Order: sequence, then C-alpha cells, then structure tokens
Amino acid sequence: MVETPSLPAYSPAYDRPPPAYTAPTTYTIGGRKTAVPLVHVDQLKAHLDLLRAFHGLREAVEKGDDGRFPVNVRALEGCQRWVWFLELAVERFRMWAASVQVMPIDEWVQDEVPPLDVWMVWHAYLLNPIWYAEDCHRLPALQGLKKLGDWFLPALTAAADLPSSEPSSQRKASWLQRTGTPFDPLAAASEATDLRIECPKCRAEISVACLQEDGSGYVQRGFKVTCGKCSLQVTKEKLGIAKFVRDLCKDPRDDRDVAEYGDNVYLAGSLHTQTEITDSERAQKVREAIMNSPTFDKYNVRAQLLGAKEKADKPAANELWAQHIMKSLDYSLKNTQSAISARMKPKLVNRIMSAYSDGRPFSIELVGAVLRQGSFVEKMHNFRWTEQGYFDDTEDEVVLVHAIARYHAFLDLMACSAGMLLVPTLDIDLAWHTHQLMGPGDDKIEENHLATSFDLTCRAWERRFSVPYMHCGCPLPGDTIGQRLNRLSQKVLSRPSQPGALQPPPRPDALSATHPSDHNSVYSPHGHSEHMRQSRAEKARRRRERDAQRLKRGKLDEAAYRRGEAHDMAFLVPVPFFYTPSGCVGPGPPGML
Repeated sequence: MVETPSLPAYSPAYDRPPPAYTAPTTYTIGGRKTAVPLVHVDQLKAHLDLLRAFHGLREAVEKGDDGRFPVNVRALEGCQRWVWFLELAVERFRMWAASVQVMPIDEWVQDEVPPLDVWMVWHAYLLNPIWYAEDCHRLPALQGLKKLGDWFLPALTAAADLPSSEPSSQRKASWLQRTGTPFDPLAAASEATDLRIECPKCRAEISVACLQEDGSGYVQRGFKVTCGKCSLQVTKEKLGIAKFVRDLCKDPRDDRDVAEYGDNVYLAGSLHTQTEITDSERAQKVREAIMNSPTFDKYNVRAQLLGAKEKADKPAANELWAQHIMKSLDYSLKNTQSAISARMKPKLVNRIMSAYSDGRPFSIELVGAVLRQGSFVEKMHNFRWTEQGYFDDTEDEVVLVHAIARYHAFLDLMACSAGMLLVPTLDIDLAWHTHQLMGPGDDKIEENHLATSFDLTCRAWERRFSVPYMHCGCPLPGDTIGQRLNRLSQKVLSRPSQPGALQPPPRPDALSATHPSDHNSVYSPHGHSEHMRQSRAEKARRRRERDAQRLKRGKLDEAAYRRGEAHDMAFLVPVPFFYTPSGCVGPGPPGML
C-alpha cells in the first residue's frame, strides 16, 4: 500500500484569529483627499445583482431547450446560439436607443426600464466610455440616450432586481409600441427570423435572414446577400465602408451639413480625445488629412462631378460624391485603409476604421463588447459574489469595502505613474466597472504588452503601498516579480496583525479577487504573440511544479498553493488603465481628478 505523504504542519501564526478589517477614513488620489469614495458598497451590490441576471440569461440561451427557439437555432452549439442572441439584442438596443423616453427618473424606473438583453448591451457600451461619450455627441440616433446621462447606475441601485423582474403592464406596452417586439428577450429572439439592412450602393432596403444553412445569414461569419435592385453582393465589410464614406462626405465647413448632421459631420474616433470631449478642430484636421492624401485627392472631383446640383440639393450631391468614392475604392476595407494611411499614423487609422466594421450606427462592435465582458461575469459568478444575499451581512461586506479601498489606491498609483500602463485585478475591476456605469480608455491592448505591464503594476504597487498587489497565489508573468511574490506572501501570512486598509480581509474570495482581470484585450494571433503566450504557459507550469515541491518541504502554505490551483495563471488578458495628463475617465466628487 502506497503511503500518502503527510502535509506540513501549519505555523501557530495561522491559528491566531484574523484582525478586524478597517476601512480607510479618507481616500487619496494623487495630491487630493476625499472622505467620500467614488463608488459605494450598495452600488457594487446592485452591479453584482445585474451580473447575476446576465449570467442567468446566458445560461438560458446556451442551454437552448426553450421550445420557442426555431429549429435551426436549437441545432446550434451553445456559444453560437449566444452570438445569435447577442446580434438580435444589439438590434433591439438600436431600436430602443432611437426611441428613448426621458421623464423623471422615478417614473422612468417604473415604466420605461428596458428588457434585460438591452440592459446588457447598454452595460457593455458604457464600459467603453470613450466610444460611448463620442457616439452620444456624434450620432443623432443616440440623442435620447445622451439625455439619460448618468441614469444607468441610479436606476439600477433604486431597483436592483428590476431588469430581470416581471415587467409591469405599462413597461411591456411602452416597449411593444416603440419597438414592435415582445418585452421578453427569449420570446423576441424566437420571433426574429430576419433583419433589415440598407444596400450600400442603391440604398434599397433588404430583408436578410439571420441564419442560413450555407452560413451566409446576417449573424453568421460568412454573411452575404445580393441586392435585388442593383445586384451588389452586400457584406458587412461593404456596409462598413459605405458608413465611413458617407461620414467622410459630410463637410464640417459647410453650414448646411452642420445644420443637418450636427457633430456627425466628423469621423468616428476623431472627435473625442484624452483631454477634450469634443475636439472639433482636431477632428477637422483628421478629415482634411484624409481628403488631401494622394488617393483621395484624385477622387476629390466634387465641383466637376456635381456642378450645379450641389447648390440645389446638398444631400443628393453628397450621395453622388459618396457613390463615386465607394466605387473607386471597390468597397474594400484594405483599399480604404491604404488610402487613408498616407498622412495618418497607424494607431489613428486603426481606431477610426475599427468604428466602421458594419453598417450599424455604433462606433464599437457591441456583440464583441458583450462577449468580452463574459469572462468577467463568469469569474464573479465563480467567486459566488453574484449570489443573491451573498453580501447581506456586514462581515461579508468588508470584501467590497476592501475592493473600493484598493480601487482608490489603484487610481492613486495611476496619478503618480503618468505614462505607465497599469493592469487591475478582479476586485479593482469590479469597482472600476461600477464607476464607469455612472456615465461617460483605449480599453483593448495586445496581450503580450499587458503581461509585461502587469509585472510593472505589481512592482509599482508594492513600492508605493508596501503591500503585495496580488494575494491569490497564482503564478505571475515575470520571473523576478514571481519570485518576489512568494517571499512577500510569506511575510504577509506570517504577520496576520499587520494593519492597513490595503491588506485583504482573511477570506478566500477576497484573496482570489486579487487575480488579474482577463477581458477587453486584443489577442494577436501572429507567430511572435503565440510564442510568447506558450512561453508564459510553460513558465506557469514549471512554477506550479516548483510550488508543489515547496509545499512538500513545508516552505509554502497549503492555502496559498490551493488558491493558485483554483484558477488560471495570472496572466490571461486583463483590462489596461493608461493614465494621461488629464487623469482617468470617470466621474467623481468635485475636486477629484
């Protein structure tokens, strides 16, 4: 019989009762202090309640046993069914945003709160605050949403279970009247067999199937349809190019265009900067750089092409000019990017063109935005933080109080680390997300750069606050910081009476929540990136083997080892925070940031 080696004895230090957690009385960010935190525990709770509803909705869709779903939908894999559902949810969000009713907030909460799927899309949109703020300024279709301002979080806090609760008859009637779809998300999805789009060339309305057996349906990767009027084969790429060119043909120097389109005379991605909500001078320079580039300069035959028509009928003149440019570019994204790259930096070109991936008005691909939030929702669910009543007791609330304290410390670290890319952990990310929901950076960065940035974040945090950034026990991406963390963890665990609001409460979930967040990033599939990813995975495997040996020799606490076993290596794909001279995005008390 093989004997099982006995586990090392615990140190007497671990038998001492844990200290009571003490929240800070003031919060410091940069050179400023406030006694009022930027986010509150009740807001985090309301947000977690909403994430629970999102998780339940996804489970219901992926399970796929709802008899109302069409047969071809039930035949899909769970993840495919979820993408199908999100495409329809974005369409419902579009209809709702264009018809938002503004009234006193208490009346709006009772009678106008949208269905859960629309909340989910709105939530993902708000978590991309630069795009959200710019779109609310630029797009006529979002002016109602702009008037709602910061209502999302107050409405959610006022009635946290409202998005997933049984709607009142008034809410259902109001929704049906404005959108023509059932209030219930699953019922609405079951009825939506097709969508309507506009032909990029002749602008005829085309009814397109959501799903096709050959994979050419609108919600499928190979979408294509032939226009019955002009015979153009329509794809999402061509829809996006048409949107881009028509925006380009609006002239901010022309009073008629400004009167007709407002700030929509500017290209997406060019108006909102890190220091200005609406930098129209910069946006105009971006447009001029494109129009004066060699490729577009030869297309700028407006006067000869339009003649007297421009003075008589400006919209028709713009459309004629747009058709000329689209034909010259062959409706090609590659040709368009090449054309505008002559006088613009690649980063700006990529940002602008990313807003023109399809024909929808939004500058961010909202299906992808919701999908990127999925991993974060799943982790909150796995921590049990989304369970109803999980934080009802005061002794449990300390986990959220600690997250808020760490979030403010993170902002303080950003304020003193201008120019450094900092990477949050899951608990900080929860507070950050909640803060963003109060209303209007780039939040997607290539993975390997983030792995290095997380290492630097750990070092900067410890240097400033003299406590470890992570307490979850998982391997880190950098050799040096990984070795240092083991020593630091031993020091912290051997001194349970160490004071400080940044020391975590002695709870497994509070420790696990200091794992890095892993969404809203760009995974680059090229060879170097894949090699770096595999290299980090191999290092993580070797560290686990080393830690197992250290556990046997009694040099590593079992609890720390088990926490590392419970989840993936730290670093998957966290959300970056880049601090600029203007500070970070997010509202706060007067005088803050």
